[in-house]
Amino acid sequence: MLRAFALAFMLLSASQGFADSSPELVPFSAAIYEKPQHVPNKICDVHTSLDIQVKGTKTIAVLQKIVLGYCEIYVSPNKREYLIEEIYNQCGSTYLNGIGVGSTRITIEDHRLRVCEDMKPDSLIVKETTANGSLAVQFGKVQF
Repeated sequence: MLRAFALAFMLLSASQGFADSSPELVPFSAAIYEKPQHVPNKICDVHTSLDIQVKGTKTIAVLQKIVLGYCEIYVSPNKREYLIEEIYNQCGSTYLNGIGVGSTRITIEDHRLRVCEDMKPDSLIVKETTANGSLAVQFGKVQF
């Protein structure tokens, strides 16, 4: 029933001309992993931290490797930042596209409010393209 209501709202919104408009972005943080539906290890959790920040009129995505728990390992943070150039909605999902240093690019898919029937592997999908063209895909859930 809720899905039918959401679909009706989207159709009404489209007829009013404001479906898929650029959303107002609320900053968030997430732990992202190489595989979808990952269950974090409470004793030693190595993951990539994603922070979406709004600084004035700019939206920034900051990624870095971190270790949580009682691990005796060191992980190089490999911190990187992306300037988000485009934000749009489609089927209730929010998409953020950005650029980093050189020709690195990022696409962040936030599917928490998705209303279309096709299911995504996780509520958050992050795709990073490096300067040499290789693609890394990570999955996660937004932390509240």
